[in-house]
Amino acid sequence: MRLPNFNARLMQTFSTVFHSLQAVFIPVIMGVVAAAMLQDGPAPSQEKFMFAMTWLFIPALIYIALTPQFERTKPLSHPYAIIALNSIYCFLWFVSFIALAVYNNNNQKNGFNKMKKEDREKNKIDKSSCATVENGTEKECGLNKTAVILGVFMFLWLFANTLIAAYVALYYRVHLITPLEASQSEGVQIQEQTKDAFSSSNEPDGYALIDGQHDDRMGGGSEYRGGSAYDVDEYNTYGDRIDNDGSYGRSGRVSAGSGSYENGRKGFPDGDYSYTGAGLR
Repeated sequence: MRLPNFNARLMQTFSTVFHSLQAVFIPVIMGVVAAAMLQDGPAPSQEKFMFAMTWLFIPALIYIALTPQFERTKPLSHPYAIIALNSIYCFLWFVSFIALAVYNNNNQKNGFNKMKKEDREKNKIDKSSCATVENGTEKECGLNKTAVILGVFMFLWLFANTLIAAYVALYYRVHLITPLEASQSEGVQIQEQTKDAFSSSNEPDGYALIDGQHDDRMGGGSEYRGGSAYDVDEYNTYGDRIDNDGSYGRSGRVSAGSGSYENGRKGFPDGDYSYTGAGLR
């Protein structure tokens, strides 16, 4: 399976932001729903369900958000477990705000239908107004609407986290490593390669200086001298060795001290160039 390459650190940043927003909204939703349940009359099951969701989501959020952040708890944060919890709570939050919204809407419609037509026209009340609730109070209806809106945001953030967790789980299934761990290992390799590139060592790995010896990588007839490679056969062919009498070994070369102009090359003029030390006093 070929997966698209996403920035692992950017995904981790978005996931952390979404988890932080969820942590902030949980007590807010808890307070709003609790205030609605404390109004006159029995609390409906939809409000109780959303209130229970705020408590049940706390341990799951701690596991999902915090276990991947620390070295000691990373072995507990398996990608399959994280995607499972995200999927379950994403579905439950979707059900909770949908159920509460349907209950609130039906409560308003039933109250609207039971009102007299004269009262509706006199007070200019429509079906979407909390003034027509059948059960509970108008304040409870308004609190339920607020809880529904907050539940929608909670679901959207959970859905985004679920998508990120699904990508991580698929990446782990293919590569047996999470995208964040893969990016961290690549960063370590690049850092080590950079250190090697700027190392002060004069001898790179896998390379040895050749001191007057033949190197097979240069060919059988190569020799390393003074930082450059010479062909031994060519070196000997041109007769660069000097005989004992002071002349070059091949014809066509100028004899030392001859002063001749053989082959168009000028030699030293005749004369005695020995040092006598006469100039020193």
